[in-house]
Amino acid sequence: MQSRCPRPRPVFKLSNHWYNAVTTERSSALEKIGMSEFSRCEKCGQETTDQVAYCPQCKGPMVSSVSVRRRGWGLAIIGSLLAVFMAFIIIWEVRAMLPGSDTYFTGTRRDAAIAFTLEGDVLLFGLFALWTGVSQIKSGKRNLTLNYLTVGLALIAVMICIAFTIGRAQN
Repeated sequence: MQSRCPRPRPVFKLSNHWYNAVTTERSSALEKIGMSEFSRCEKCGQETTDQVAYCPQCKGPMVSSVSVRRRGWGLAIIGSLLAVFMAFIIIWEVRAMLPGSDTYFTGTRRDAAIAFTLEGDVLLFGLFALWTGVSQIKSGKRNLTLNYLTVGLALIAVMICIAFTIGRAQN
């Protein structure tokens, strides 16, 4: 015989009235600064203000503008940190190559050219990531052109590293 244990009662239960008030308040705050909440289909581009998981038109996954903006903040922060860090390294290396500095560069001209090319590419990658993040924060939509440019710059940086490694191995 099974014993019947009483179900634990929820300690805190949200009422629909409270949830609707918070949602309306957040939506009006976003609209005041020119940002609205919406969901957008990744496949067909259909937009709706309803919070749905799948597109009513093509049944593709919907992405909310809030999650796109959240990813945009991540991109903007990472891009700005990367750009500042690379700019600092480039300035430090240029100062090391100037005559009369207390540190000096021991590589060849080819080494310096490859280093500056790679660092410049990483700097551009950081700036594009920052630009893409700000664009996503502002619009709430992903800009595929900027995303492809950012990924392309990352691939170029990887190819430069591979070319540099192969060139070193042949010498």
